[in-house]
Amino acid sequence: MIRDTLDALRHLIWPSRCASCDLLLESPEAFLCDSCHEAMRFVGEMPSPEAVDGMFSFFAYEGAVQSLIARWKYHEDYCARLALLSSMSEKIDRVLAFVGASATVIPVPPHPRRLRERGFDPVWTFASKLSTQLSQAKGETFTLNDACLHRSRHTLHQAGLSAAERAQNLRGAFETVD
Repeated sequence: MIRDTLDALRHLIWPSRCASCDLLLESPEAFLCDSCHEAMRFVGEMPSPEAVDGMFSFFAYEGAVQSLIARWKYHEDYCARLALLSSMSEKIDRVLAFVGASATVIPVPPHPRRLRERGFDPVWTFASKLSTQLSQAKGETFTLNDACLHRSRHTLHQAGLSAAERAQNLRGAFETVD
């Protein structure tokens, strides 16, 4: 009872806001407004390069997703991080259907210079949480392998580039490590 009262008081003094559009939220437990949450377009299986067995993407990089990623990556916005991870959790069954019994989760590494600038690696954090959630949901171990892919050259920021420009920007930027 005291906890509920304190939570209500906190929400009154510091109301919750949508992590994407900054709209005031009714519920202190929510991270996103209904509009932003509904706008997150699920993608699923994607075409993969020859050497990759399969690729999967949670959401299209647009609208609320694009805003959340930018807030997390460039401003270390904790609420944006929680909103993305929470949205990922809602789709975990669809990932399990895609990966089957087991899979290796491979985060795309940043260039060392970018990692120094940012001070943290949001992609690694996302991949780590994903492998943990998959393991908990399936009861099996899903491996996080952050050593098999290496960023071989520094690239421009992807933010603000079109899909074709992003693909061109990353061409030849990674090498596999045996």
